[in-house]
This record gives sequence, C-alpha cells and structure tokens, in this order.
Amino acid sequence: MICPAHKIPDRPALPGYTTLRYTLADTTHHAFSAPAKLLPQYPFCGSSAIAPCQARTHAVRDVPLHGHPVLLHIEQPTMHCGHCGSDAETPLPRVHLAHRVTDRLVQWMRDESTRGRRAEIAARVGMPTHWVDNVVRHAGVR
Repeated sequence: MICPAHKIPDRPALPGYTTLRYTLADTTHHAFSAPAKLLPQYPFCGSSAIAPCQARTHAVRDVPLHGHPVLLHIEQPTMHCGHCGSDAETPLPRVHLAHRVTDRLVQWMRDESTRGRRAEIAARVGMPTHWVDNVVRHAGVR
C-alpha cells in the first residue's frame, strides 16, 4: 500500500500479486492488482499453448491502512487453450472469494476479535458487525 502523505509503500502488497496502482477515494484505499504468475500450462490438457482472453475483476477487503478501509480490485485473467479450445481462470491465492476478503484480513479480524472489539473491527473495515462474525466463523486461513 502507499501512504497518501508520503507516496511510498508502507505495507507489502498481497503476496503473489502485482500492484498496478493505488488511489484514496472517499476515505477508502483502493489498490488495483493482478496475479503475478499466470498459468504455465493449461490445467486440463497440459498444453502450454495458452493465452489470456478476458479478465474478471473482484473487489475484496484487506486489512485497514491508516484508519481507512482497504479495497483490493484484483483482476483474474481467463486463459484460453489453443490446443483443446477451452478456458480456465487463473487461481487467486490468499483470497476468499466467497467472503470477498484476504487471508491476512481474516487473520487480523481473528486476532482483534479475541479482544472483544467486533464493533470497532466492523467500523475500521467498513462493514456491518454480523459480516465480521460470519467471516471470522466461516473463512479459514489457508
């Protein structure tokens, strides 16, 4: 992440991702990222004749930065196999798409919730309290 006052990173990017740009809008940090590695070969037929054909963007929450919520916009490329003609999405490591959170946010919320501060966690992340409870209960850290 980039500190808006200093324009320098003060937290490492999500491991396995390349950060494309940062913005701070409406008191929320927005980081735009993509997986650092694409598929080396197609997972179903094993062909290396693959090329990106389209992408889907997922918005996932991350650990708050400087008291503001962080929203990562992760671009997930779809790869097309020139050998068998089918498509496969690039896996997104360290992201829970079902809850739209990162592993490190889940771990941070678990650590903070042991101190009984769920309402404060919800305010810092920018989500309702019941959402924090659901994520802590259901999203396991991989």
